Amino acid sequence: MLAWLLALIIPFVLPLLDTPVVHAPSSRPTLFQAASASTPVVLEQAQTQPETPQWILRNKAALRAAQQALTQLPELQGAPIQIYEQINFFDGTRPRIEIDLQDPKQPENILYYTYENGKWAPTPVGTDPTPNKNYARHLVPLAQTDFAQAADIAQAWQQKAQSVNAVETQAYHVALIWLPKQQKLMWHTAQIDADDARYYLSFHADGSVWEFKKF
Repeated sequence: MLAWLLALIIPFVLPLLDTPVVHAPSSRPTLFQAASASTPVVLEQAQTQPETPQWILRNKAALRAAQQALTQLPELQGAPIQIYEQINFFDGTRPRIEIDLQDPKQPENILYYTYENGKWAPTPVGTDPTPNKNYARHLVPLAQTDFAQAADIAQAWQQKAQSVNAVETQAYHVALIWLPKQQKLMWHTAQIDADDARYYLSFHADGSVWEFKKF
């Protein structure tokens, strides 16, 4: 009897033994899948903070270094460096110094230099639009200037801005200007904007206030 039952069952059991076992997909993600899908390295890079800008108007040492580097440029050797009318100092999103110089090799030309990221880069501007102008009246020797003084002017501007509750109290632009008629230097600064008024502030070459007026 038993042998007869086995003979009936075995043909049905053997195919089942040869069939590979297939597991139903789990509704829970595996730990391995979760780990491989994550991107911790990318997230870490995205959270990296940008480098702090090197503020020109807050650093006298950087200003002195910029002036010294300018005097050592090979193309400016052989004659005293002559500034053409002005030097501009900028802070903010792009700290830099901009200066116009007489080309020592071609005096009728003006060279435009920018100091940024620790180095000077020249860009020829070409001849002056009024070639009959007396160049000598618009030139001042670099040796008569002190770039580091720009930091003092910026600080004085900041104090004035704070005194009138200005919208912006951090100096972002000052300029050393040569006045050809008066044959003197002066400091021009950015306009001071308050909630109810605008102010203009300028300084003599020695750093004393020349003019502080409300528009």
